[in-house]
Amino acid sequence: LVPLLAGQGYAVVEAGRRPGPHGAPFVAIGDIHGGTEWRTALEGADAVVHLAGLAHRPDAPEADFLAVNDDGTRRLVEQAAEADVRAIVHVGSIAARLTGSGPGHGYGRSKRAGEAHVLGFAEGGRTGIVLRPPLVYGFDAPGNWQRLQRLAASGAPLPFAAVGNRRSLLAVENLCSAVAAALATGLRGAAAGSYEIADEGVVSL
Repeated sequence: LVPLLAGQGYAVVEAGRRPGPHGAPFVAIGDIHGGTEWRTALEGADAVVHLAGLAHRPDAPEADFLAVNDDGTRRLVEQAAEADVRAIVHVGSIAARLTGSGPGHGYGRSKRAGEAHVLGFAEGGRTGIVLRPPLVYGFDAPGNWQRLQRLAASGAPLPFAAVGNRRSLLAVENLCSAVAAALATGLRGAAAGSYEIADEGVVSL
């Protein structure tokens, strides 16, 4: 995402645990929770692309998901408003549809709660845009994509030809393009809301 945005003329500042590989200016941010300090990273910013979140931790308690994905997002949105940021693009998850009370739904509930803060940001001329991707794939993608790669490389017979399930996926390059489009639109003060995004077409296992 960083080289894509830089190539479009944005002056990108990264915030995270460690600098990225592209040489963008960097602000160190520790653990994300309701008390995280974002002000240094937000200084002079016109827009925020919020990519951070707790995921791929199936055994984590719901409180951990809520601390990062709900409280951490709320804190970022509050401080972005104080810094006169004009637009926030938040990469959520299709799991935000899963708001039931059963096991495994804590992640989805926390992502949906975080989305609400971003959508509430769209007041007073500001714009909040939420993008909900499905499974994002790329050569080094974690989670279920990595598991599927390992399974395919195992040499074990995989009797999947008869499987008729259909699902949407999203290439990481297409996710970056969607973020860039949302960012440009959000800075024009348009298109506030939540959007489910995916590659064109669906595939089976």
